[in-house]
Amino acid sequence: MKRCVRCILPTTFPGISFDEQGLCNYCRRYKGDKVHDEIKKIYENKFLELKGSLPINTTYDLIMAYSGGKDSTYTIDIFINRYKLRVLALTLDNTFISEKYFQWKN
Repeated sequence: MKRCVRCILPTTFPGISFDEQGLCNYCRRYKGDKVHDEIKKIYENKFLELKGSLPINTTYDLIMAYSGGKDSTYTIDIFINRYKLRVLALTLDNTFISEKYFQWKN
C-alpha cells in the first residue's frame, strides 16, 4: 500500500492523492505551524476581549455543553486553569449512553 512520504497517510484515506515525489495533497496544502500560530493568536485575542467584557458579580462566567469526552474535557480544563473562568457545565442524555452504563453506575 502506498503512503505519503511525509505524513504516512495511506491510499485508502478519503480524498487523498499523491504527486510524483509521493507527497499527498494534504501535506502540499499545509501552510506550516507559523501560519496556524498566527491564526490561533488572532482568535485568542478575540476571546480575551470577550472575557474582559464579562460582568464581575455573577456565579458563572460561561455555560458549556460538556459531553465527558476528551475534547470537552480539554476545553473545560483550559477555561478553568488557563483562563480562570467559572464554568457551568451541562450534560444531556442524547440517548447514545448505553443502559449498561446506568446499571453499572447504580
